[in-house]
Amino acid sequence: MLLLLGEEDIHVNVQETEQVYRKEISPSSLLTVKVFANTEHSMLDVQAADSPLRALFISLFAPRQITVDGYMEEIEQFLKKLP
Repeated sequence: MLLLLGEEDIHVNVQETEQVYRKEISPSSLLTVKVFANTEHSMLDVQAADSPLRALFISLFAPRQITVDGYMEEIEQFLKKLP
């Protein structure tokens, strides 16, 4: 299981969420957790999330950069490790 969290998420208590997953997922080796700094719930950096116009321009002119650096790579690496 892959748990990706944004450090600045106002919708989810990041620490509590991670604690619950670590408690409930057994064995712990089945859980991969990554917390992205300066990132909110939708995996946008806080600056883009706080500016709808900025987010619109990024999505139009650089759609592959709409999420924070490393987000897509984390998913790709996780999927490559699956049997």
